[in-house]
Amino acid sequence: MLGTKNLMKARTELHERNHSDVHVRTRAFDHARDILLQEKHLVLKGKPGEGKTYLALSLVADLIEMDKEISPVEINNTHE
Repeated sequence: MLGTKNLMKARTELHERNHSDVHVRTRAFDHARDILLQEKHLVLKGKPGEGKTYLALSLVADLIEMDKEISPVEINNTHE
């Protein structure tokens, strides 16, 4: 479980990475953000390397920029 301190660290790391990377807003990102804002939770599922962690960190950074309160995040690494 990631606490607020770890979320801030992750946001800082993402921000530093984004200085060299361009983040393109997609309909999928906007859809995931809209679900998260409405439902207050979101499940990201996919194979390794499909961008779940990047999407999660991008969503956190976006919500922080919107001054939204963020609760701890639970990350479960399960492989089917």
